[in-house]
Amino acid sequence: PSSQSLITDSVDPRRWARAMSMIGIGSIVGMGLGTLYGGWASEHFGWRITLVTVGVPGLAIALLFFLTVKEPPRKRMSHTDGDPLSDSNVGTVLAWLLRDRRFVLLCAGVALVSMFGIGKAFWEPTFLRRVYGLSAAEAGAIYFVLGPLPSALGAYLVSTLADRLAARDARWYAWIAALSTLLAIPAALLFYLLPTDMLAFGIPAAFLFSIVGSFIGAGWAPVISALAQSISPASSRTVAAACWSLVSNFGAGVGPLIVGDLNLRLEATYGLESIRFSLGAMSAAPLLSFLFFVLLGRAMSHEEGDPTAIS
Repeated sequence: PSSQSLITDSVDPRRWARAMSMIGIGSIVGMGLGTLYGGWASEHFGWRITLVTVGVPGLAIALLFFLTVKEPPRKRMSHTDGDPLSDSNVGTVLAWLLRDRRFVLLCAGVALVSMFGIGKAFWEPTFLRRVYGLSAAEAGAIYFVLGPLPSALGAYLVSTLADRLAARDARWYAWIAALSTLLAIPAALLFYLLPTDMLAFGIPAAFLFSIVGSFIGAGWAPVISALAQSISPASSRTVAAACWSLVSNFGAGVGPLIVGDLNLRLEATYGLESIRFSLGAMSAAPLLSFLFFVLLGRAMSHEEGDPTAIS
């Protein structure tokens, strides 16, 4: 949450979504490299050593961040009369945010799309192993190309488009998030359900749909990050980021649990193929997110949350 507030105060408001995408790209690439390295290391060193070694680099980055990043001055919305929450405590800020219909709709959409996004990210390497018969190392390497790599590129390009459109109408942030979640659904379903022997350009056709879905589906996060920051008073941006991140993490925690539970329930009927249908069933969650993000756009005016209106 604090990193989102730091970016808000350090970057030109017209580039907020693109700047927020850098957080997402770092997370996506980190998860991808963790999957890639984890598959290889777990085969050679075991999972305990693997978990320890992936944690060590974060300590060095934390020290580097502490020594080099300075606290920026707060930016305020010029179209508001000061900051109504500048002298408020956390409880007051939370109450204010929960009374804001836009913020509630944002959180609802985020919870559901995170449920789907992390549920699929957690289980898709297992899907590759069970359905395509890959080893852990092979699944990690292929999944990096199918998921994290196109997701990182998509997060940046979609957020760039959102920044340009939001300069004319701030509601485009909500609409781009809605489109990102909706268009990723059919691509994900085709990835899960197409036969393994259906090829395109010499590779399973399902893999191409995974790349497309990953590219499109990563666009909602930086856009929503920018929107959450822009509709919140300056003094409450970190709390706002913490709130929607908390909701997002709740959805992210529930997603893998639901997929795992469905796997167990369907395994007696479908065997190893049950993971196809358990992952496919999760596609209902981003469909609901699409509806919440559309309602979020309708709850805004073309000027509300406009990042270009910040001094």
